[in-house]
Amino acid sequence: MLKERVITAIIGGLLLLILIYLGGIYAYLLVALLVIFSSIEISRIAGFTITQQIITVFTSLASVYFFTEKAYFYAIFILLPILAFKNQKKRSNFYPFIFTVYTMHAFSWFYRYSKTENSLFPLIYLLLLVWANDTFAYFAGLSLGRKKIAPSISPNKTVEGTIIGILAGTATLTIALIVSKGDFKILSAIIYGLILSIAAFAGDLFESHYKRFYNVKDSGKILPGHGGILDRFDSLLMVLTISSLINFWSF
Repeated sequence: MLKERVITAIIGGLLLLILIYLGGIYAYLLVALLVIFSSIEISRIAGFTITQQIITVFTSLASVYFFTEKAYFYAIFILLPILAFKNQKKRSNFYPFIFTVYTMHAFSWFYRYSKTENSLFPLIYLLLLVWANDTFAYFAGLSLGRKKIAPSISPNKTVEGTIIGILAGTATLTIALIVSKGDFKILSAIIYGLILSIAAFAGDLFESHYKRFYNVKDSGKILPGHGGILDRFDSLLMVLTISSLINFWSF
């Protein structure tokens, strides 16, 4: 299981960076595939019918385009049909609507990065932060974990593992920023690293809560050792969202 997770993460990470570096149609296809699979996972978890899943896929693709063009009103407006669906689990569709808006906005940043000069550097730093956070939290939780942090949402997560993961993510981004940008203030780097490391943990918890809300264990099975696209990108989605809000790279 662990070996599959590592192999999938390495191959997936390299493929992601290569396609974004190539930009153009390659980055567009990458984002399109991520959107298609993630929107199917979101709608399946919520109990949408096949027809509703297809509508969700097409509205999600259109939404990402508008997010990329910074037309936020249209990006959100085009997803409104989700609210009208009658899902098989007889729950409110407000949650899948919000989760879809959140996911599509985050994925749109992959395409934005592909159109930015030196786009790989900030993205690599974010990936390193997420990987450090996840890896240290996982192993620290196994060896040192005693107290559960959110047993009803994510039973395997511990307070000890979470703290060590956040510290590791913070240290990773701090070092990366200071090494790559000599004039970057240490305190600023630590603050950004801490905020985004907490965001990585929150993203994982957010996706876990969405699945628990609908009594689903994994979002999918497309990625060996991970599950679905949402399971693999859960932390990064929130990191991309928060980093876009604070725009740390401009400092």
